[in-house]
Amino acid sequence: MKNINFDTTGSVTSTLVFGNQIAPDVYSFFAQAGEQIRLETSDTGVDTTIRVVGPDASIDLFDDDGGAGLASRLVFTAADAGGYVAVVSSFSGNPGGGTYTLNFARGPAALQAVSEVSEDGERGKLMSELENQVEVKAGT
Repeated sequence: MKNINFDTTGSVTSTLVFGNQIAPDVYSFFAQAGEQIRLETSDTGVDTTIRVVGPDASIDLFDDDGGAGLASRLVFTAADAGGYVAVVSSFSGNPGGGTYTLNFARGPAALQAVSEVSEDGERGKLMSELENQVEVKAGT
């Protein structure tokens, strides 16, 4: 697991490697309750997905193709303070692997980059707030 330490923004480039099974990249980061967080892939040569699991595993977010082209993007408000886990993989385990950049931001910077995107030529107008709904798992 790779630890992401960032005050406002940052990025890391990695390569997804595939053999007989998917070998996703796993990152961890800390967030305060109420803090805005953005994770998105770019420069992607592979159809990426992002999953974020919250401190007590009751927060489970997922995105595929929410960014430009085959890139993924999650923008959310941390419901709980604590450690979060982000998993970057490929959609349906597409073989071959590929290189991607994971960009991350917190606080006002998390929404600033999103607000600059107002229209996508392939998918039309985007929501002014791309905040993902948190799915709470029953019984946890």
